[in-house]
Amino acid sequence: MEGEVQPQRQRTRIEDVAATAEVSVATVSRALRNLPNVGETTRHRLFQIAAELDYRPGPAASRLAAGPTG
Repeated sequence: MEGEVQPQRQRTRIEDVAATAEVSVATVSRALRNLPNVGETTRHRLFQIAAELDYRPGPAASRLAAGPTG
């Protein structure tokens, strides 16, 4: 219908990726930031799942993960 407001689609969270992959949030975080201690098979699978779920890290979360500045 014209003028009908569409419900806003919720953003996929890192917890959603972790739950789908059945791994911890920390593992997803390390894998997607290309940090060590994540197997290549797991890393590849997590990148695939993140893409399928259209996961994109929020800018605030990315800044927090990068650590303090200044």
